[in-house]
Amino acid sequence: MRLLGRIGKHPLHILVDSGSTHNFLDPCLAQKANITPTLDQKFEVVVANGENLIGNGVYLGVAIQVQGTIITADFFLLALTGYDAVLGTHWLKTLGPVQWDFNTMSLQFSDKQGTHILKGTEQQEAQEIDSIQWVVSNAHQVYLLQMVGQIVTQEISNPCMKIDKILTEFSDVFEEPAGLPPTRGYEHAINLKEGTSPINVRPYR
Repeated sequence: MRLLGRIGKHPLHILVDSGSTHNFLDPCLAQKANITPTLDQKFEVVVANGENLIGNGVYLGVAIQVQGTIITADFFLLALTGYDAVLGTHWLKTLGPVQWDFNTMSLQFSDKQGTHILKGTEQQEAQEIDSIQWVVSNAHQVYLLQMVGQIVTQEISNPCMKIDKILTEFSDVFEEPAGLPPTRGYEHAINLKEGTSPINVRPYR
């Protein structure tokens, strides 16, 4: 589930991922928000595709504001793609019983301050833009896609060039018939000797 939040005055895109064991924060966002790592600790993370990523730094007690709710969690510093922060099971387990509705994309939990309902952001469709300068100055990320149609043709080579040459040279002879053969003045026939009985021979094997 995707959420929009803030660290101080800096907006960030958050992914709530129950498949992630820990919480992660992108170093670019941490630098913008001027957050100093609490622990200088290197660690290794195995992502879904089996790739190993190396991170360095741990942030303790980072406060994030999401839809009026203050979320305080510990984060590992790791370069992320598409998101500024990931909230994993390390944070979800601190909530106790939760109600996660994927139809409405909402997460409901309760604490000492009361009941909180976090609404996930909807997936936006791609839109045609007129001014790339405005998008760069106002958007967090910009993607440029180009779809090119390509027709691939493959010539089938004739392994026997002599046959191809003969077919071309005598094209009138090898022309495909358009109907029945014409009536000829002499029809070729094989006449049997008079008195010969019908041939009854088993076929060769």
